[in-house]
Amino acid sequence: MCIGLAAMVVEADYTSLRQERSDAIAPVIAQSDADTHLLYRFGGFASIDNRPVTVVVIAPVSEDSALPPGVEAWPEPGEAVVSPALAEDLVGDRADLFGPVAGTIGPEGLEVPRERRVYMRPTAEALDEASMTGVSGFGGDNPTGSFYGEGYLNANPQSVVQALLVGTLFLPGVVALVVGSGINGEERIRQSRTLMALGLQRRHLDAIDAVEGLPAVLVGTALGALLVGATCLVDIAIPALDAAFPAADTRHAGIWLPLCVLVALLVAMGTVVASRLSQRQLGTRRTHPRKVERLHVRALFCVAAIGTTIWATAHMTETYPRTFAYLAGVVVVALTIPALVSIVVSVLGSLATRLSLRSSSAGTLVGGRQLERLTQRSARMAIGVCFAVLVAGQVQLWSTTFGAEYYHAVQQTKTYGTTVLQASGRDVPERSVLALLDTLPEGANPAWITYSEPNDPAAPVRATLHATCDTLTAIDLSCASGQIEVNAMTSLVAEQLGAYSLDGSITIEPLTSGTPTDSTADTTQMFIVSTTGANLDTESLQRSANRVAPGLQIDTPQQSWISGGSRLVLTSHWIITFAAVGLVGIFGALCASIVADGASTTRALAPVGALTGSPGLSAGAATWRTAVPVLVSGIIAAIAYYLLPTGLRVGGDALDGVTYYEPSATYVLVAVAIAALSALLATVVARRGARRATRSWRP
Repeated sequence: MCIGLAAMVVEADYTSLRQERSDAIAPVIAQSDADTHLLYRFGGFASIDNRPVTVVVIAPVSEDSALPPGVEAWPEPGEAVVSPALAEDLVGDRADLFGPVAGTIGPEGLEVPRERRVYMRPTAEALDEASMTGVSGFGGDNPTGSFYGEGYLNANPQSVVQALLVGTLFLPGVVALVVGSGINGEERIRQSRTLMALGLQRRHLDAIDAVEGLPAVLVGTALGALLVGATCLVDIAIPALDAAFPAADTRHAGIWLPLCVLVALLVAMGTVVASRLSQRQLGTRRTHPRKVERLHVRALFCVAAIGTTIWATAHMTETYPRTFAYLAGVVVVALTIPALVSIVVSVLGSLATRLSLRSSSAGTLVGGRQLERLTQRSARMAIGVCFAVLVAGQVQLWSTTFGAEYYHAVQQTKTYGTTVLQASGRDVPERSVLALLDTLPEGANPAWITYSEPNDPAAPVRATLHATCDTLTAIDLSCASGQIEVNAMTSLVAEQLGAYSLDGSITIEPLTSGTPTDSTADTTQMFIVSTTGANLDTESLQRSANRVAPGLQIDTPQQSWISGGSRLVLTSHWIITFAAVGLVGIFGALCASIVADGASTTRALAPVGALTGSPGLSAGAATWRTAVPVLVSGIIAAIAYYLLPTGLRVGGDALDGVTYYEPSATYVLVAVAIAALSALLATVVARRGARRATRSWRP
């Protein structure tokens, strides 16, 4: 709980710090030539390993020109200054992708510590002052947001991150406290009844609960505070999650960190007292015999809800009805899955009982009988585990939703490869584009698609393909002016270009040489196409573009969607990591509760084991009583998480406008692994305690 609250405070401070740094590195547009201290052009976003890179082209106007924040010295013409994260990527053949690296950008010049950013200084031949913006300095308001980099634009919304932390750290912490508060619950209820008979009131019992729970809460809060303090002193880097948390940034939260530790202490104490109060109140109620029968009904409802949810969502195409049906199914399953766990545990107990009669194992017999009879106990224990697994799983699902465009992009990338590359950039001069065309290797030719408004306002916008006859012939198109239906295109290259048509057809306009008259207009898109059908070397072409046309990005048309999907996958990994921390806490508390709850049974069986010379009697019973509920709860909850969104997963063709959800197999494996390890650890502790009790028993 302490770690969860601290993470929420730090995340909120990181958000404001990211905004401050983003504004600090935004350029201030010069109002006159006299105010111009350097030339600036935002070059858009490149891509390396599906990670976006913020590209900025800069050039000084004098020897004392202002430097961007985090840059210590001006690079030489043709050189670049890169962020530390990008420097890690620029190895081997990529070392000079943006030109020779002259230095790295300091933390004050990055929107987030792991931002990939590059400042490129063009050579004298590539410098075009007319296409660049005069800048007087840095620290502008950036009212239009046009100068924000990938660190700011690709950051998850604060509401999403806070929900992630609440669902994977804070709420599991509360559940772990509630489960842990139930240790020795039956004995505590008997003591409470005795004290109330002696005249104590509710407030006295609450005070006793607070005093009893205070040492454990203090120890837990102290451990959490130590971890929080360590992050304030040591820089933390997590390469697997592409994340870094500088200690200076964590300390920026200031007084809020010790305050959240104090709040965590108070909330934890309140949770313990309230939980034990609820246990006393529930303990005074008698279990109705029909409640056991109702478990079977609720278990059937759970199975039916899973099947109905899958069927309903699979047959719906509208987003809102699908989402509503899924959420309704999740709620029903969450309310009934503890009953399913209880029934499965009871069935396993029956199987263990039959097995014991064949193998003559007294420990298995006792453990199996306990699992058969204690169905309500199994259901109560399963509530916390199933709640944590399902809640964290829903956070993972909702934070990593994929649109149909992403799946189309993945499929197109597999089908087309890099046979067509799109060249894009902001304010790139025509002479730079012509210089790039002169560097194109054999088998790579340019093509353009322009859009024009028809005379009839009701008619669709017309798309026109401009390319030389050699290019058109190479991609199986006629070298004659006219229209062609997209469905009639046969080559892979032509199919990709035809996808830019807005009405199912495209106009062919052969070029004799050069470029279209409006090649740099906003309505024109430039492509580099393979005339041989082989994949083009994207990085080699990008290296040439950075040299002669800095700020012009070359990549597949689908890359923006692929990069967006890569960010969501990274978010999913974050959620799984946080969920693993929360699940460890819950399973740890559950195991401690089960071991303590079985102590009375261990003491009752100790005389029998000692007198018969069978120390394995109580140990065998402890194994079944401890391991089975923990393992079954984790496995069933993980299976339910994975099956529920089956109807929301992409099947064959992705439908436009439909949102798809991808459950994580990694999350399932992590949840099951934690359940298995927790069951193993609890079993070892319980068996040792049982054997110790048997050996130490004296008549």
